[in-house]
Amino acid sequence: MPLTAYPHPLRGLRPAGFLIGSRRIDRSGAQSRRGCMAWALLLIVLGAGLVSGCGGLRRDPFGALSVTVAPGQTGYCAISPCQVFLVMPPGDGDYRVTGNRVDFGRYPAGRTVSLGHFYESLAIAIEGAGVPRAFVYIPATPS
Repeated sequence: MPLTAYPHPLRGLRPAGFLIGSRRIDRSGAQSRRGCMAWALLLIVLGAGLVSGCGGLRRDPFGALSVTVAPGQTGYCAISPCQVFLVMPPGDGDYRVTGNRVDFGRYPAGRTVSLGHFYESLAIAIEGAGVPRAFVYIPATPS
């Protein structure tokens, strides 16, 4: 006698949801779409906040062990000694650089140069370039 296949009474039925604890989980996808939309909205808001916050950052350079300044800028070092780099203005030849009225030497125009490591704040002037001084603030070391 051949076996007859009878359809299962629950075949084809899809449960609309089930309970986990006291929370209903919707298997139709509506809740998961809402969750995705909520996450997407959260990421957009956070991203917009980060981007808008960047416009308010100070433009002066800051460094822990070194700082690079250009004419007219004020740089801050977190600790001393601090290595100071200077962006020389464009031009031909070289310029004489002084810091706190001490001659550091002549450096080529249009390059970033290392002035050395310093323990005290500096007022850097580029003689003959017609540009404003650059300042570097370095914290005093405890004695």
